[in-house]
This record gives sequence, structure tokens and C-alpha cells, in this order.
Amino acid sequence: MTSGGSAPWFGILGELEVRVDDARLEIGGPKQRGLLAVLLIQLNQAVSAGRLVEALWGSRPPAGAEVTLRTHVSHLRRRLASVGAADLLVTRRSAYSLAVDPEQVDAYRFERLAGLGQEAVGLADPERAARLLREALALWRGPVLHDLGRPLFAEAETARLEGLRLDALEMRISADLAVGRYDVIPELERLVADHPFREPFHGQLMLALYRAGRQADALAAYASTRQRLAGELGLDPGPALAALETAILRGDPALLLPRQQPANRVKAPPDALFGSVRRDRMVGRSAELDRLRARWREVRSGPGQVVLVSGEAGIGKTRLVAEFAGGADADVLVGRCDQAEIPYQPILAAFDESPGIVAQTPEVVRDRVAGLLDRLAPVVLVLEDAERIDHASAVVLRNVGRQLPDGVLVIVCFRDPPGTRHPALLELVGDLPGADRMALQPLTESDLGTLVGDRPAGFVRELWRSTGGNPFYANEVVRDLEAGNDAFVVPSGVRDVLRRRLQVLPAEVQQVVRCAAVLGSEAEFGILAQLVDLAEDPLIDALEQAIGAGFLVEAGSSWKATYRFPHDLMREAVYADLPQTRRQRLHVRAAAALLPGTSIAAAAVQLRAAGPAADPEQAADLGLRAAEEAAGLYAWHEAVDHAEAAVDVLDQAGAAPGRRAAAAVATAKLRLKSSIGDRRAIELLETALELSAGDPAALATVHSRLGGALCTNHAVMDISRAIEHFAAAERLNGDRFHLHRGLSQAAMYGVRTELLGDAARRAEALAGDLGRRDLLVMASWGRAWHEFNLGRLSAAVRLREAMWTTAHEVADPYLGWASVSGAALTATAYLLDPVAGRAWCRRGLALARFDTFERPHDTVVDQLALALAAMGDLDEAGRVAEPLPGDAVSGRVLTFLSGDWAQAERDWSAALRRDEDAGDLHDAALNARWLGGVRRLLGDQEGAEAALRRAITIGVDGPQVPTELAARAELARILADTGEVAEAEQQLARCDEIMAAGEDWRGLAGVVELARGVVTGADDAYQRAVDVFTAYRLPWRRAAAVKAWGRSLQ
Repeated sequence: MTSGGSAPWFGILGELEVRVDDARLEIGGPKQRGLLAVLLIQLNQAVSAGRLVEALWGSRPPAGAEVTLRTHVSHLRRRLASVGAADLLVTRRSAYSLAVDPEQVDAYRFERLAGLGQEAVGLADPERAARLLREALALWRGPVLHDLGRPLFAEAETARLEGLRLDALEMRISADLAVGRYDVIPELERLVADHPFREPFHGQLMLALYRAGRQADALAAYASTRQRLAGELGLDPGPALAALETAILRGDPALLLPRQQPANRVKAPPDALFGSVRRDRMVGRSAELDRLRARWREVRSGPGQVVLVSGEAGIGKTRLVAEFAGGADADVLVGRCDQAEIPYQPILAAFDESPGIVAQTPEVVRDRVAGLLDRLAPVVLVLEDAERIDHASAVVLRNVGRQLPDGVLVIVCFRDPPGTRHPALLELVGDLPGADRMALQPLTESDLGTLVGDRPAGFVRELWRSTGGNPFYANEVVRDLEAGNDAFVVPSGVRDVLRRRLQVLPAEVQQVVRCAAVLGSEAEFGILAQLVDLAEDPLIDALEQAIGAGFLVEAGSSWKATYRFPHDLMREAVYADLPQTRRQRLHVRAAAALLPGTSIAAAAVQLRAAGPAADPEQAADLGLRAAEEAAGLYAWHEAVDHAEAAVDVLDQAGAAPGRRAAAAVATAKLRLKSSIGDRRAIELLETALELSAGDPAALATVHSRLGGALCTNHAVMDISRAIEHFAAAERLNGDRFHLHRGLSQAAMYGVRTELLGDAARRAEALAGDLGRRDLLVMASWGRAWHEFNLGRLSAAVRLREAMWTTAHEVADPYLGWASVSGAALTATAYLLDPVAGRAWCRRGLALARFDTFERPHDTVVDQLALALAAMGDLDEAGRVAEPLPGDAVSGRVLTFLSGDWAQAERDWSAALRRDEDAGDLHDAALNARWLGGVRRLLGDQEGAEAALRRAITIGVDGPQVPTELAARAELARILADTGEVAEAEQQLARCDEIMAAGEDWRGLAGVVELARGVVTGADDAYQRAVDVFTAYRLPWRRAAAVKAWGRSLQ
């Protein structure tokens, strides 16, 4: 440290330089500068004299090179001493290190800022991302160490840093484009010239040109890229670039920035249903209307808001919102929910005039919805009938609703009950705590009198009692009375009223109304025409009469002619009045009418409603196709619903056992991949096992899938049963990839390392035979754990990096999780390198669509919280861990670090019992180690020893070498504390034997050194422990090491 207190600043991103208070410090000649560069690249790590000699002089150093090296070290130390920083250069046992805060080195600071920028991109905060990434990139002054002539010792680090720089540059430009900065076009043109085969830069240039109004230039840029790729590499542009060209050609407004208004913007047409219901008088809602108008005034001059309007059926939600919308003087977009099995249905309806709103990923739908709302602002988005909202739409609206653009008011209307019992709506409402909640109450008797006009007081009182103050019921009664039916006599129910009104209409009008009720919330003219026995002109006449009688209105929600009932209660009443046989046959015809188009999900719903009138095989086939289609959109809940319906149809029809078994397996696979109902998945597979009797191939498949299900989630895990099922599958048909992939997973959790290796190798061979890169990734998952368990850490890292590269290239978030979860867990929990663990978590969380996989996403968030806690950031760790389930690993660690050791001991004891009962020795070993640590702090030395000996047994028997190393080191400390020094030394000797293989044990090496200090009392061991814990950002362990060192000095 200099006398003025300023620490030196070291730079390698450009010329090598050292600065103190903006003054440059001269280091000396090339060898001294090279020496400093090597130590900076290996910051806070001991670099042997031999490695330094090779770095400075190559493979044939001159005689006396080590002596010369010591001279250069002495000169470098004197240079640093001139600014009071001689202590930064540390010498230990013919090795040297530079003990410097990474924040004082430009390359390390660059990586930290770039990582934070990447997190901001993943959290949809482009302004913050651009700022952080710009700050990171500003640290670059030129090529890495270019004044040293790009030395060989820095070759790998230079390539790595340059790759990170390009990644950061790409992310920064994306963030700039997201906030409307077009000054990036010249920069992108230079980048495209410098990196002609890096397609993301080409895509960014095309997008920037298009948003700048230069569509022709954007297309010309694509043509130039395609020509160069074909001419020099013989390749076509990738699918992302080709899709972007298509979007530019069709002028997709989703490519436009928020607030970027197209010149020919046309105001959205008024909603036909709103226009219809406004013909009815509205009373008793002035306070609610004033609240809506107040929210709208706030929104027009500030941030967006959400209003939740709830109430019983017919209470006047639509009438209130229609009245508000009529005076909003802005676009009003309306989406109505129909069958919950159709993903994004209300979003598609609301934005029907906007091409390109249909997307293949939830992130794209979310971004397009947010962008379109922002572009159209001021705008009102109304979501009606949200008690039936599909889960996919709810997820998108939850994300959009958290950060609504300025000038946007979202009104969500739902019937309650049953609204708050609908899981998708419950999650949506629960995730919008700042929303204005408006629960509509029945009209007072006075308000009802105003509604029905000049009627005797006795009639009004009886009407109020009979209808409960429900305005829809009351209006229908009055309509019936005005038609001359039973004057001044209140009917027993609204269905009676509607039945009488419908019966007086011509037969063809009745037929149209009833067919419309079968089709659902909306009836498209072309589909309706196929259900009724009328030619086109009579059908149009009948529709006009139905509209005139108040049964239907023109929906006006798409460019096709569509019709709907003014209120769902009307549709429900008409539908319920249809004879069952007639109703079911109409559903069959409706499905047939829908099938030629793309409405697989809607057709599946129709066939399901047809019951026994439908062909069960066709109904099941459509249901499974609809499930597959929904899964392709990552709409998992809808996919599971369709698949379960197919299983039910086949079961009720007594279909062939093989057909039923196949449907059950398909449904179970969906449930397992989506993390929706693991127990139900196992039930389905057990049923499929019974149904597959007599079919060896099918039995092998079901045994294999059942084995996989039993080693997926702690709630249902049973490793011994899983392995039994895999063994049965192998006896029947041993050449199945999913068998050996699943067996490798069971063996990993069971810590049966030899079996793990064999199964992973067989899975890898089968994946290679199939030519499937995705399957190779999953096979490599097992291989990486096998290498790790044997203590071959570098091989495991290489495998996981290769897995990540493939997953990233094929853009598959599920494959990305396979590499991220193992890498993050081993880095943080085993090797005590939370910085690396956090970096892996960042990779996973930045994957597109990753948050659509609940269990993988929660796993990585859990590991991120674990890494943050290990680094000492308990507040941030707690915030990250808050939404996780109660059995999250980070929850137990946070309980411990917050000081509640007794509760942590109970939690870890319970977790250890659960894991051992399930045969999950992998997690049992981790929990046993943590349990040993907390018991030692509680003074329970015997209990701590027992827990650690259990971990050692698992580590030795498996084997799982990292567990053995960590547990032996911790046990050595306890043995030394209790006076059993001889055994403690034996434990340390085995630790040294393990570490002699030369692998990088990272922060775990500090645990061994701390144990050595406690056992031997050696100051240098304590010092090494402190240094390691400091280098790997482990403040809790560093504090423990300092405390133990202090005790040894007393």
C-alpha cells in the first residue's frame, strides 16, 4: 500500500501497466514485465519457479535461469516497494504469487462487470445491462499484453479474454438496441467487417438498420452475409438470421422498439361486445367507474397499472369495463379466455390486428406483448373471463405486469367464485401485489329499481330478492316481461326466461344460437356454417335475427366474422338446455370443422366434450397431438391437461392395453419434464407396466421410464427400486439410450461410481450410433460425474464445458441445465469456489426459455443462493432463495449462517435421514458433512464425528473422492480438538495422498490446510488456509481459520 493509502492498479487489457494515483509506475525490462504478467494472469495463486522459467525463457532456458529469475523477482519487488506495495509479491517455497485484490486488476474487474451485465440482460433490465457492459468494455485499451508481443504463456488467457470481450460487446449492443440507441450502426458495420462469420453481429446490424427505417439496407446486409458464407464456407445463414430476414420482409411490428410508432398506425376498432352491452343501462357503479377513470388519469401521465375486477356471474364486470372503455379515448384491446387448454388464446385475441404475435417461446411472446403495449400507449388491455385463463397466458401477463410500460392500463376481469380457485389465475393475481382490486357487490334494492324503470315497489322488492341484486338476471327478467310474458310475475330462474325468449324465435335462429353455444365463447362464421343445416344466405338472416333478439353480438375480435353471446351465463343456459345426445353430436361435428385448420387444441376440446359420441381413438390421438403442440410452446400445464384427457378417454373406452400404456407413458414423460406431478407420473407408469404385460419391448420401455422417474425428484426418489427397474429393462431389451442414461442418474445419486461409468459409456455409445448431439450431452452428464467422483476434476470440467457448448449451439435450455447444475454444484458445494459456481448459474439463468422448466430453474436459483451465501452476501442470497420450496439446500445453509445452529442441525438431520431412506447417498454425503460442521459448533463432538465418518464411508465405498477429502479434513480437526492426534494425522495423510494427483482443489485445499494447522499448530498451514479462503471469496471460512489460528497462538 502506498503512503497515501492508494493501492496499485494493474492492467493487462492492452499494454502491461501499473498505476498509482493515475501515475504510471515503470516496471523495468521485458523479463520483469513478463514476470509480472504471468503473476497477474495467475492472480493470488502460487506459481512455481519452474513454471515461471518456462514462461519467460521457453522450453530451453539458459543455464542459471532460476538464479536470474530470483534477480527479476527482487527487482520487481523493489519497483513495487517504491510505492509501498512490496508485500504484494509473496515468496513461498520456490513459488511466487501476487496477492492483489482482483478489483485492482482490469481483467478481473472486466469479468465481474460483464457477469453483472449478463445477469441484468437475463433480468430484462437493458439500461442497467448497457451501463455495466459499457463500463466493463471501457477497461480494454488494446489487445491483451500487446507490448509483450502476445507471449505464448498468455496465449490461452488472451483467447479466453478476447472471447469474453466479444460476448460482452454483443450483449451491450443488444441492450443498446433494446433502449433505442441507433449510433451503434457504424460500430456494427466495423464489427461485421472484422468478424464476418460471427452471425449475431450481422443480425444486430440488420435489426438496427430496420429500426432506423432502412429496411432495404437491412435486407442488403443479409444478402451480403449469405453470399459471403456460401462463397467462403459453403454454408447458409443460421436459422436465427434467416428468421430475422423473414420478419423484416413482412414488416413484423414485433421487431420495432417500444414507442416506435409505424407511420400508418390505425386505432384499434371498438370492441363489438362492449358496444352491445352499453345499450343496457348501468346503475350503482359510479364509485367503481370513478376509480377506473382515476387509475386511467394516473396511467396516462405515469407508469402502467393493473386493476383486478371480480364478482359473481352477471354482476356487471363487463358492463362496467365497457362503460369505462367507451370514454377512454384510446385503443382498447380485449382478450377473452375460452378453454384453458389453448395456450395464449386471450393474447392472440387481444392482438389479432398485430401480425407476428404468435411465437414459439414464452420469452418472445412476453417481449412482443410488452413491446406492442408500449408502442400503442396510451392503451387499455382488458382480459375477460380470466377464471379460465390458460397457464401460458398467465405466465406472460405476470411477467409483463411486473414492469408495465408507461401509459398502459391492464384490467383483468374474472368471475369469483370460481376465479380464485383456478391455479393459473391465482398465480397471476398473487404475483401482482400492487394491483388495484375491485370486487363488485350486488345492486341495492334502490339501484335495481332504477335499473328496471317504472315498476311497482312490490315487484322491485320481489325481483331484488329473487335475483339477489344481480343486474344480468334482473335485465333478463325485464326483457321477458317487455316481450309480454307473465307481466309482473318473477320467473323462477334465468334459464326459464332465456328458454321462453329462444322458443319464440324461428327454428333456424334457434338452431344457430344452439350451435354457437356448442362452439364456445366465440363462433366463427365458417365453422358455424358447417354445424347448421342452412345455406349461407339463410344463415346470415338467422344470425341477424339472433343479434336482434339479443342472443348474439358480432365479436369483432379478428378479421374473420365471429359471434359471441353478450354474457357467458346466456351461453351456459342455452348449452345446458340442449339434449345430451344432440349436444355430443354437435361437438363431434365441431371438431371435424376445426381440424382442417390449425386448431388442434380446440378440436381436441370439442371431441373430449363429445363423450361417447366421439371415436375414442381419434379423441385420444388429438389430445396427445394437442399436448405435443402445447409442449412445443412450453405451455406445460396445458400440455399435461390434454395428455391426461387422452388417458381418461382411452381408459373409459376400454381401449387396447398397448394403446393405453403408450398414452400413459407419454403423459408421464410430460409430467416429469415439466415438474408437474411426479407422484402422478409414477402412478401412470405403474399402470402402464400392468398394461404392457406380454409385450417385452413395451415392458422394457416402461421399466426404464419408471426407473428414471424414481431418481428424478426427492419427493418420490427411491434409488434401489429405480435400479431394479433398470435391471428388468436391461434383461428385456438392453439397447435403449434412456435405459442407460437413467441408470447413470440412479448410480450417481446412489454413489455407485463404477456402475455410473459403465452406464454413461453405454449411453454415450448409443447416442453416437444415433447421431444425436442432444443425447450425447445427456450421456456426458453421467461421464462428468464419474470423472468427478474419481477425483479427476479437470476431466469433469472439460466434459461440462463441452456439454455447455453443444447445449448453447442447439439452443436447448434443458440440455443447458444438464451442464450448469452439475458444474455449479461441484464448484460451490464441493470445491468451495462460489465465484465459479455463481458464474455457472448466470449461464443457466441467461438461457432463453429456461424459466419454463420449474425444477431445473429452481435448482439453479438454489445454487445461486448457495454461492451468494458462501461469498458472504446473505441479504442477496435470502432474496434469491425466497421463492424456492421449503426443502431448498440454500434454505438450510442460510439458517445456519444466520446463527440458528440448533434449527440448522435439526434440518440437516432430517435431510440426511430422508436421503438415506431414499438411497440418495450423493445428497446424504453433503448433508452429513454440513451436519458434522454444525454439530461441532454446537459442542456435540461425538455427533459431529459420527456424521463425518458416515460421509467418509460414502466417499470411500462409492468412491466419491471429493467427499472423502472434505470429510477427512473436517474430521481431522475434530480429532485434534479431542486429543486424538494420531488418527488426525492419518486422516491428513490420506488427504495429502488424494491431493498429490495434482488436481486443482480450489477452496477445498484451504479446508485441508486449516486441518493441518489445527493438527500440527504450523503457522504456515494456517497462513495457506487464510490465503486460499481469501482467494476464493469464502469470508466465513476465512474468519474461522483466523479464529483457529488465534487460539493456537494462546
